[in-house]
Amino acid sequence: MSMEERVRVVTAFRPELASLNFGSMNFAFFHALDSLKKFKELWEEEFIRGTEDNVLANTFKTLREFCNIFEQNNTKPEIEIYDVNMINNLAFMIRRGHLKNPSICNLCLVF
Repeated sequence: MSMEERVRVVTAFRPELASLNFGSMNFAFFHALDSLKKFKELWEEEFIRGTEDNVLANTFKTLREFCNIFEQNNTKPEIEIYDVNMINNLAFMIRRGHLKNPSICNLCLVF
C-alpha cells in the first residue's frame, strides 16, 4: 500500500487516537503454512506465502509525513514500539519537532 492508502483512515475518520508503527519491520508468518492445510478464503494461502518476502517500510520520511497528517487531523498517534531501535526513532522525531510530548507508547518487545 502507498503511504496515502495506509493513512487514509486518519484523513477519512479523524479519530482521536490511531496506531503508528515507529519503524520498518518484517512481519512474516509464512512458516504457518507448515501446519495449515485448509483455508477459509481463496486469498489466504497466497497472502501467507507472500509474507516470506515482505517488509513493512516506515522510513524517517514516511514517519515525518504520518506525524504531519496525524497533527493536521487532530489525531494523537499511539506509537507502536517493537524493538529498541524504534525508541531511538521516537527520540529523534521528538527532537526534530515532528512529534510532540507527551507521547502515548505501546511497547511490544519480544525476546
